[in-house]
Amino acid sequence: MITQVWRDPAGRQANLARLLKSVDVKAVDEHLGREAGVLLGRAGTKDAVDASVVAVSATGDRLLTGDAGDICPLVAASGRSIVVVPC
Repeated sequence: MITQVWRDPAGRQANLARLLKSVDVKAVDEHLGREAGVLLGRAGTKDAVDASVVAVSATGDRLLTGDAGDICPLVAASGRSIVVVPC
């Protein structure tokens, strides 16, 4: 989620802006929102943003995160082979 990392109102986060050009940015619609909620229930966690990130991810994707401890249970609950890369 861009919300988790974007902070500069003037958009001067050049490195992040370059990175965003190379990733697939998806909107969370009703279907993905429901899937994220199911993941929260299965994993026993509460962070809707983390669950939404996992919900939009597909098998084979890599998730770069500073929050691997929260993401990993959601990935396990998804049943998908998603690689979690701590950073």
